Amino acid sequence: MAKFRQGNLILNADEKIIQGGQTVVDDSGVAKFASYDTESLDVDSVAIDKFSNNQNLGASDTAVPTQNAVKLYVDNKISGSIIASTDNALARYDGTDGIQGSGIIVDDLNNISDINNLDATGNINAVGEISGGTFAAIKIVDTAKADGYLYSGATDPTNTTRLNYDGHFYATKTFNNVWNDYADYQKVIGKAIPGKCYADTLQGAVLCTEYCQKSVIGIISDTYGHAVGIGEAGFAPFGISGWVLAYIEPDVVDKIEPGDALTSSPNGNLTIMLRKDVKAYPDRVVAIYKKPERAKEWGPSNHSKIQVKGRHWVKIK
Repeated sequence: MAKFRQGNLILNADEKIIQGGQTVVDDSGVAKFASYDTESLDVDSVAIDKFSNNQNLGASDTAVPTQNAVKLYVDNKISGSIIASTDNALARYDGTDGIQGSGIIVDDLNNISDINNLDATGNINAVGEISGGTFAAIKIVDTAKADGYLYSGATDPTNTTRLNYDGHFYATKTFNNVWNDYADYQKVIGKAIPGKCYADTLQGAVLCTEYCQKSVIGIISDTYGHAVGIGEAGFAPFGISGWVLAYIEPDVVDKIEPGDALTSSPNGNLTIMLRKDVKAYPDRVVAIYKKPERAKEWGPSNHSKIQVKGRHWVKIK
């Protein structure tokens, strides 16, 4: 407890209370800390002489901030900041009484540097890992390209690391799918060979064995940029739109021209469809011929390439 200095209390004409030559209470009724025993109030020889309600605090060693000053100072400092609790939970303080976007950082949160990859607004501004939890919003601002990481900027992606999202995905537009066609995964009976033509059965798709075969469904693609369906063992991606590489029957290679209608032939190749059959069986037109691919490998320079194996470009019907 603070002790008054030795001496009598005196109320002078100016309505000040004085003790031992020190003003205890001034004429406005404010107590003066200088009148208290330094052993009771001094810390490391620092003499406290006033209270302060400055919410920005300051550099004084002699002023004590009020509760409200401390609260406002802390609120202003941590509003929108990332906060880590003892159970490794991560949240963003909203500046009032709530927190937003709880989650978990993979790294050990005992070291504050482990969460420096998240800035004051919850943005990811460096390569960092997030696991579990729910975030109010995630904004990618780092432009450094790295395999397996999300990044912003204009650098084209080149790697094949898989990213999954369990739900409906919406975007204004998607770009840079440099491969040529859309594909749909269908069950296949036997070996699935890209560039070959298949017909459908109740058990699954089988390699075509005849000209203009009934129930022909199309060509297995290894050039697709988007695919739907079940991508698992026993299923193969069939091109449903765009351009694919396909095998052409050898006996028509020297006769075929751009724009020719193509249908199935023996051995799962494509061949020129007779005009009368185009009219009679329009459902059996598989593709329209474009041109041969002369290169041995195909693919953008910054991607892994596929083996052409003498195939030709055709536009899927």
